[in-house]
Amino acid sequence: MKFFLEKFAKESGLPPKGVTPNAMKMLVDFRWPGNVRELENVIQRAVTLAEGTTLDASDIYLDSRSQRGNSSGAPFVLPEGMTLDQWEQETIREALKRANGNKSQAARMLGLSRNALRYRLSQMGVADPADGE
Repeated sequence: MKFFLEKFAKESGLPPKGVTPNAMKMLVDFRWPGNVRELENVIQRAVTLAEGTTLDASDIYLDSRSQRGNSSGAPFVLPEGMTLDQWEQETIREALKRANGNKSQAARMLGLSRNALRYRLSQMGVADPADGE
């Protein structure tokens, strides 16, 4: 995990992040149904979207259906009043903000190709200056 933390901090130009004990417990308790790429994607998203210098449990998004320690059995729920599209758009806007508008860097933060990000931006109605050339 430390490898991924350092890798994504370097790629995004953000300072390296630490991990709180609660976040570490959450990652350790998770039943990883995928391969190491799933862990890589979870860490990348957390590094990209975390506000502080330390990743906390609230910064880590896991598929709760696979979590061993989940006593409630409740699936991931979007914030109240927010649709999946709204959540995706907010995540994309935040990545662009953190990348200072650099679409290639934002796409890397989100684990997308640049073309996939451009497509999502066009779906959001965000004009791409490169399209007008």
